[in-house]
Amino acid sequence: MRDDFRFEIQLADRVGNPIAKEVIVDIVVFLRQRVRYRFNLGTTDSSGLIKIDFQRLEEIRRSNQKDNLMDYNTPLTECDSVVEFLVPSSGELKQRLDAVRKWFADDSIADVIEKAKNDEVICDPLRVDVEAKTGEQLLLRCE
Repeated sequence: MRDDFRFEIQLADRVGNPIAKEVIVDIVVFLRQRVRYRFNLGTTDSSGLIKIDFQRLEEIRRSNQKDNLMDYNTPLTECDSVVEFLVPSSGELKQRLDAVRKWFADDSIADVIEKAKNDEVICDPLRVDVEAKTGEQLLLRCE
């Protein structure tokens, strides 16, 4: 994966019209076409937009690595150039919320999950080659 990619991900309906919802978006990173990492990128803004670049993704990986060294030991530059963006279902978020409440005292993560509107949309996963599409605004198609 190249270390200079950046994207804007816009939630959109099937026609391409923006969807103004605040939802949590994940990115899946592959290594030799197998899932290596899945990171929560955060929540889209009130217009349904989220921005991501290599540096932000690397910050997330390194933050996770502090507590789980062996689980996050593959540098992103060694990963495949194809990534997948997706919106977790409300069921997946409930599982995350249960885990957060069980293992962490910090309620700020729980607050973000509870406020997300993921139950109001169903989105198709979006696979992107970061080396071919960097700098573009991508549409994450939803119903």
